[in-house]
Amino acid sequence: MTVFFIFDQIENMEVPTGKPIQIEKALQILNRQNDRCLNENWKASCVYSIQLNDGIIYSSSLEFPYEIFSLYTIIESEMKESSDIGENEEQFLNWLQGVTGEPIKAKKEKKLKEPKGPKEKKQKIQKEPREPRHIKLNPKLIIGGVGLVLIVTIAIAATLFFNQKPTYSDLMKKQDYLTAGKLYPEKVEEIENEIFNSVSANGSEAIQDLKDFNKVHKSILGTFDLAVIEHDFTRAIEIFEKDKKAFSNLKNRLILVGYSYLKQGDLKKAEEINQEINSTELEQYIYKFSQLTLFIKEKEKEIEQMQKDPIKNQQAIEKAIDSLFEAKDNLENL
Repeated sequence: MTVFFIFDQIENMEVPTGKPIQIEKALQILNRQNDRCLNENWKASCVYSIQLNDGIIYSSSLEFPYEIFSLYTIIESEMKESSDIGENEEQFLNWLQGVTGEPIKAKKEKKLKEPKGPKEKKQKIQKEPREPRHIKLNPKLIIGGVGLVLIVTIAIAATLFFNQKPTYSDLMKKQDYLTAGKLYPEKVEEIENEIFNSVSANGSEAIQDLKDFNKVHKSILGTFDLAVIEHDFTRAIEIFEKDKKAFSNLKNRLILVGYSYLKQGDLKKAEEINQEINSTELEQYIYKFSQLTLFIKEKEKEIEQMQKDPIKNQQAIEKAIDSLFEAKDNLENL
């Protein structure tokens, strides 16, 4: 039985979001984060979930620093503030103590008082024991604390009945890409394509989504897309040439491969790509690239000739240089 900790959202923290981390490792990260915030006198925060058997059993947030960090103590305080502690909550807390490695506090045994004779002063009246309270089960906290079988059984029940799996379409509408990738791993490539296609519409927000998604669900295409978006065309070409099969029959990506070759000045390779995919879009880029490079070469020759008599051709040289720089800018921004 493996328990995972997931950082859903972070602020001033350097940890991967949306990725399940074993609870032992997560506790090390959280303790280091708290120590750092205490030592450097700054704040950080996160929204997190605890996962068991693919089901989320508890979600909350942390705001660093704490004078003494204890995940168990923090959760215990939250539960006491939100509701009375009943049998199910006690079972959950006992289980959590074992998971976090905190020592389980031994319950004090009540000493039975021997009956005393009547006193002249006020006599203490023995209270009748209260009946146990019945509380409504909290879906986030439904987990047994007595034995492995009970823990697994209740966790499965929680997953099936209380933590219903959100649909793929709903998650995509909400742009909750990390959760969609976690719950629907067979859709990872489709999700990555969706994020990449939204870059032109959503700009920097979609670029950050793509970066976050690729950290958790790293792929050849995702790494290539980021390289193109960041204008690292050398890196983009390296990725393509290392694993060309990953780009087979992906016309939209091969257009970008051809474009990357053009940005590196390799017209021949770009033309070879376009012979394979026959893209009008890439053909237009190739045409513009060819015209601009030809124009630049002609202008450079023209300026070289005019500089043989710079005084006579001063104005013409200045005009030609302006045209040359404009063409180079257009080529750079192609």
